[in-house]
Amino acid sequence: MDCVRFCKVSILTIAAGGLLLSSAAPAATIITLQDGLNSYDGTSDTQISRSGAADYNMGGSAGLDAVYYSYLHSALLFQFDLSSLQGQVASINSAHLLLTPSPASTWQTTPVSFAFELHAIDPGNAGWVQGTSPAAIVTDGSATWNSKASFGAANSSNVAWTGGAGLGLEAATNGGFDSAILGSGIYNPDTTPLNDIALTPSVVEGWISGTNAGMILTLPTNTTDSKDGQFRSSEYGTVSARPALVIDYTPVPEPATGSLLLLGGGLLALRRRKI
Repeated sequence: MDCVRFCKVSILTIAAGGLLLSSAAPAATIITLQDGLNSYDGTSDTQISRSGAADYNMGGSAGLDAVYYSYLHSALLFQFDLSSLQGQVASINSAHLLLTPSPASTWQTTPVSFAFELHAIDPGNAGWVQGTSPAAIVTDGSATWNSKASFGAANSSNVAWTGGAGLGLEAATNGGFDSAILGSGIYNPDTTPLNDIALTPSVVEGWISGTNAGMILTLPTNTTDSKDGQFRSSEYGTVSARPALVIDYTPVPEPATGSLLLLGGGLLALRRRKI
C-alpha cells in the first residue's frame, strides 16, 4: 500500500469516527423553573374569583385558593417564562407542574380532598399580568375575574378576557381556554406534601416555540359538593414550596454536528473516486 493510499484510508477512518460520534443523540436535560431557584424570576400566578371579588386582583397573595361553592368560584392562573429555552429544545420528553398545598385555606380550616384539572389558556388571553395586590380592586392593568387587564371596576379601559369573564369558566363553551385536559391532580393536604402534575409535553413545546398564555387550574362544576383548597404561590416565603415547572427535554444538536456529517460524506465520495 503506497503512502497516498494509506493516507486516504486513514483520513477516511478518522472521518468515519467523527461521523459516528456526531450522530449520537444529545443527552436529555432536566431544568426546574421556580422563582428564587438559580436566579429564576419568571413565574406569574394569581387567583381570580367571581361574586364579590370579581374585580379584585390577588397576585400578591402568598396562598392561592381554588374554590367551588354555590356562591363563590375561584380559578388559578399559572405562567412560566420559557424564553430562555427558545431555539434550545429539539423535543420535550416530559413536563411536570409542582404545587405545594397549604394545610388550611381562606374559607375552610380543614379542607377536604378533591380533584382538579389544568387547561392551556387560549393564546388570545396571552399577556395577562399577575399583579401585586393581596386582594383588592386595582387600576394597574392586572388580572381579575372580570378582566384580563383591569383599570378599575367597570372602567371603560378594561380589557376583557377572550371567552368572557373568568375566561368563560362558567359559560356553555369555555372559550378562554382549551377544553382538552393539560394535566390533573388530587388536592389532599393531609397526605400529599406536593402535587406533581404531569402535563402534555406537546403543549409545553408549543409554549416555547409559539404563544405562551399559561394554564388555568379549575375545579369540576358538575357537582353540588363544596370544594376549597389553597396552594402556595410564587410569593410564598419558602422557595421550595413555590410553584415549579420541571421540563425534561432533548437539546437541539450542536451546529458542529452538521459540519462533521458533511465532511464524512465528502470523504466517502473521495474514497469511491480515487481508492
